[in-house]
Amino acid sequence: MAVEVRIPLHITGFWRPVYRENPLYTGSLGAGVNITPKIVVRARMSNAKEFYLNDNRVDDIHAVNYVFTRIPCSIRVEAWTKAPLGAGYGLSGGLALGVSIAAAIVCREEITLENAAARAHIAEVMAKTGLGDVIAEYYGGLEIRTKPGAPGIGSIVKIPVDPSVRVVSIVLGKWLTSDMLARYTPELSRIAETLLEKLIERPSLEVFIEVSQLFTRRFFNYKLIDQLVAPLRKMIIGYYVKKGVGVIFVDKDRVDDVVSYFRENKFEVIHGNIDYSGVEVVDTP
Repeated sequence: MAVEVRIPLHITGFWRPVYRENPLYTGSLGAGVNITPKIVVRARMSNAKEFYLNDNRVDDIHAVNYVFTRIPCSIRVEAWTKAPLGAGYGLSGGLALGVSIAAAIVCREEITLENAAARAHIAEVMAKTGLGDVIAEYYGGLEIRTKPGAPGIGSIVKIPVDPSVRVVSIVLGKWLTSDMLARYTPELSRIAETLLEKLIERPSLEVFIEVSQLFTRRFFNYKLIDQLVAPLRKMIIGYYVKKGVGVIFVDKDRVDDVVSYFRENKFEVIHGNIDYSGVEVVDTP
């Protein structure tokens, strides 16, 4: 038996960590965007637990390793994505989510997909590689995280967006999530709480971009992205930075121009849609 799981990439716009003794209830409040192209995870029974990312054997993704220690059978997992680890695409959580759900199916575990997703959430919390990515990716959308915790415990609200909107992202660098969380201050927590209230009152793409940029300008260096998007101001809807990712929202009629501009400037570009379907499971022969 084999299975394929597809998981969106997730780029948080702003966040307020919430820590509890039980990792199921640990998470973050805030908002982010789930995008395509999705991570593709394929799994099948094997004689050993093996994980491959973009055709390379990988043993050092802590959240994935945690999931492997919690599943009852040996599986070979192969995953593919255009996104790099450590940049800010929620890839660690997405991979853990894909492995956990695939294992639940291949190993014939008597648990729901939501339970399998909760296992991936625990893995991310324990690995200190994320707090809200798993729940966001599980449900999808331009999401507001209104209650912290794993899928089935936390909750999100999806903001509707015009289907003509596309998301272009560029890789600016890498930054460890653990370092980012260590820099979080009580002042940032208060700011995030205020911005969350504003977005809940006025849930729209435009307000999401506004509050995300207000928050992340206090965290990340905007000098490069501001210079890069200056010639594009009339083409784009808005932008923000999360860790090492520049996120640009653009109408579908201008996406080719924006992508070409960044590629001409030698940036790694990922572009796609806002993904509202979340995790998808596809049976394979």
